[in-house]
Amino acid sequence: MNRSHDPVSCAFHDELELRALRRRSCRMVYRDEHNLEISVDTIVTDLLTRDGREFAVIADGAVIPLDRIVSVDGLRP
Repeated sequence: MNRSHDPVSCAFHDELELRALRRRSCRMVYRDEHNLEISVDTIVTDLLTRDGREFAVIADGAVIPLDRIVSVDGLRP
């Protein structure tokens, strides 16, 4: 897992942007605040930056720090 606040690769960020633009369903695996691995079928609706950190907004409104994402459709950051 990435350490807190580690940037993701540009290629992975580009893949997330494409998913947000296309509104296509994907399988996202991320680690929550307790470091538990969560797997969801969702849609990435937006990407945003706050206080120097990047986040993915998913269909249920959850805001996931990009550095907590383990994989999206099997792609790793």
